[in-house]
Amino acid sequence: SYAPSVPPGRDPVRVAFFGGSVVFGIGQRDEHTPPSEFARIAEENGVPVEVHNFGFPRLVAWQELHLFERQLAAGEEFDLVVFLDGFNEFYMQGQGLSWDPTHHAATAMNEIVADFREVRATEPGALDGIGEMVTSYRRAPT
Repeated sequence: SYAPSVPPGRDPVRVAFFGGSVVFGIGQRDEHTPPSEFARIAEENGVPVEVHNFGFPRLVAWQELHLFERQLAAGEEFDLVVFLDGFNEFYMQGQGLSWDPTHHAATAMNEIVADFREVRATEPGALDGIGEMVTSYRRAPT
C-alpha cells in the first residue's frame, strides 16, 4: 500500500482497513488500493496517516472481525478502523447457510499458490528461456 511520509514531530492517525478482494486490491495497480487512495487523499489534505491494509480475497465480515481481534490481542492500536464489505456477503448467502462457518479464503489462497507454482515452481521447458527473453524485450522501453 501507498505509505505517505509523516512530517517530523507529528503523530499519524493509524487507520486499519479490513475487507475482501476490493480492499486487497485485486485488479488494481500497485499502491492504488482503496487504503492507498485514502492515504493519498489524507496526504493531499495535510493529515498524516499510517494506513494498514488487512484485506484478503474472499474474506467476509465475521472473518475480518476475527482478524481485527487478533490484531488487537497482539497489541496493535488503531485510531480508525474501516470495514469495506459487499459482494462476498451476498455470495456467501447464496452458498447455503451453515451453522459452522468455513474459512472461505482457503480457496483463494489455494488459487494463489497454484498460480505461483504453475508459473514459477515448475521445471522450465526447452523453449521457455527464449519465450521469457522475447517477453522481456517486448516490455522494455524503446
